[in-house]
Amino acid sequence: MTARKVLLLSGAGLLLACYAYVLYLAGNPRVPDEYRAYYIDGSTAIPLREPKRSALCNNPYVPGTAVGHRGSPAAVLDGWSVPERTHRWSLGGKSEIVFYVGDAGLFEGRLLLRCFYFDRQRVRVTVNGRAIGSYVGTGEDVSRVLRFDPSLLLDRSLNRIGFELPDARSPGEQDRRVLALALREVTLF
Repeated sequence: MTARKVLLLSGAGLLLACYAYVLYLAGNPRVPDEYRAYYIDGSTAIPLREPKRSALCNNPYVPGTAVGHRGSPAAVLDGWSVPERTHRWSLGGKSEIVFYVGDAGLFEGRLLLRCFYFDRQRVRVTVNGRAIGSYVGTGEDVSRVLRFDPSLLLDRSLNRIGFELPDARSPGEQDRRVLALALREVTLF
């Protein structure tokens, strides 16, 4: 084999290796979970934007109203996948439920959470950034009541229930979403 053929074959091999790497990156981009879910997988709804926030102000959350996995006019599920038949999965390590409170004095400080988990998950629940409970959830269906100081709710303002999920992970190649908590329903009293 001549030196010219070796050079051409080496160049072609290098070029093929570069193309293979580019194809790999195109199929496996390193992007945040929310970006992947919306722009790549199509597994989540439109991210929370200002028009949705202002719509919440016109529809305050009423204590005792259940926010189901399909959503509610009084709340926006931010950082969650699309609703499935009976539940909606959290996406990544953090998910929130955003709602507007007209009169915080109407709340007694209880949160009822109906959900299940992808295997074993550590869960930290916050109201407006302040922790109200931490626990370990397992795969089974649960109804859990978390008590909190109702003064954590902001009067005539947007409020957030946050879920921090450090053990979230992907089920595998068939489903690349990073999952932890499967929400059925949440209710504030």
